[in-house]
Order: sequence, then C-alpha cells, then structure tokens
Amino acid sequence: MLVLLEVRGYFSSKEHHTVSVDTSNAGELMITFDITFPNAPCPALHPDIMDFSGLRNENARVSFEKVRLDRQGKTIGTDSTVIPPVGNEFFSTKCFSCYGAKPADECCNTCDSLVEAFKDAGMDFDKILPIAPQCRQRYYVSQVEKFAGEGCRIRGSIAANKFPGNLHFAAGVAVEKASYHGHIVEGLERIPNFNFSHRINKLYFGDHDPSIRCPLEGEEKSVGDNSFLFSYHLRLVNSILVKKGKQSLNAYEYSTTQNTSKSESTESLTGVFFHYEISPMLMERRIEN
Repeated sequence: MLVLLEVRGYFSSKEHHTVSVDTSNAGELMITFDITFPNAPCPALHPDIMDFSGLRNENARVSFEKVRLDRQGKTIGTDSTVIPPVGNEFFSTKCFSCYGAKPADECCNTCDSLVEAFKDAGMDFDKILPIAPQCRQRYYVSQVEKFAGEGCRIRGSIAANKFPGNLHFAAGVAVEKASYHGHIVEGLERIPNFNFSHRINKLYFGDHDPSIRCPLEGEEKSVGDNSFLFSYHLRLVNSILVKKGKQSLNAYEYSTTQNTSKSESTESLTGVFFHYEISPMLMERRIEN
C-alpha cells in the first residue's frame, strides 16, 4: 500500500502559485471577442481600439468577420462593409473636391452640394458616397437604413500594444483628429428599432485558458432605443501557466464593473465600450509532478 501511494504521488500533479511584479510592458495584448447585436445591422458595426490617451491604436492588427442575422437570430449571410473614418482633412480642408462633377477650382463642401453637382452632370453619385469625406456619414446612415431590422454577430481578434485602452463599438462614422477620436451621430435618430442591445458570447485577453473564468461571457443587455451607452471597466491580471518548466499559456484574468447611461439628446454617443487597465501584478501557475 505504501509503495502504491508513493507511485501515485510521483505521477500526480501539483499546482503552485506565485505572485510578482510584471515588469514587461513591451509586447502585444491579444483581445478576442464575439458579440451579438440583435438590433444593429452589420454596416453599423466596426471595432475601434484606442490607447490610454484616447487616440486610435494605429499599430493594432485587427481581424474580424460580421455575420448578418434575421429577427430570429438565424444567419442570413456575411457583411464586408467597411466605412473608413474621416481624418484631419475633414476639419482642415477648406475646399472639398467635387470628384469631376465640377471644374477643379470649384468646391463641394457639403454632401448635398456634391450630390447636386453629380446630378447636374448626369453622373452616378452612389459610388462616391463612401469615398467622399463630406458624404461618409450619409453613406453610413443609408447602409443602416438599408439593412434595418437585421442583427449582427461580430467576432474576431485584435493584437494591440500592451497598454491601457478601450475597445468599442459605437454608432456613426469615426472621426480622427490630431488629439481626438469621436463619432458622427447625425441622422441615426430617425432609424426605428436601431440600438445597441447586445450579448457577449466571448471576451478574453491573451491565450484562451479554459480554467480561467471570463465574467462577461454570457452578459446580455436589452434596450428599446438608441439612447444608451454601455460601459464595462475591466482590470486585467496577467496569468502565466507553466508546465514541465515551460510556459504553455499566457492569459489574463479580469474583474469587471459596468455602467449603463441613457441620454436624452440625439447628438450623444451611443454604443458598447470595454475600458481595460492592466495590473502590475503577474501571477504564475506552475504545474509540477
């Protein structure tokens, strides 16, 4: 019996935990997400990743797919619509191009004037809407209206710099300025049944570790109109799993608090935001025989 106990003890595994200060700020933070929006069509959705200063994380590598859903949540296709943000030129340009509809020295500074110029010239303006900065929000609204009544499941991953920041899905075309990131919300108030009700199917950081509980997975919010901003605040702790002396998983545990705010103004930002901070602690789980 003693021999059997010794053999069993030799082949059994023990898990040891140690906590230290994480001094490695360099590297990437992988974010994996899978979220269903039952009342937001796919053209309305795009993941934006921001750093702690509030600017877009330009070095982030983003990969995702958008699956169109009907009212019953069944898949009806995929969507590849990408509406790029408007940048500094949107604010600094004093004379926007008419894209060949008028002489080069004439300006089309509003979307209405550009569309009118195309009509007068007998040109098709549909293809210019997503390209022209002055018309990008109109194109965004037209796409949301076109697919109104549909939902969307958006899933993918982002490799971002290992700094505090936020991942968000917000209404309207993104606006990128030198020290500012925002969204244009004009025109969305007239779209019925469009809102950011959502279900978080999957959200984890780093490698997927089945032994780590992700507290937001399965979280569901349901609202009746597009006047809500959902904010989740996450505190990440790096958790390394070491087996047989070698690192096998580099994951993150997280705790979360959340807040839902409702605005009475149609000009307010709406959407779903995940704000994350990275703890200076490093937890190592070592499994040894």
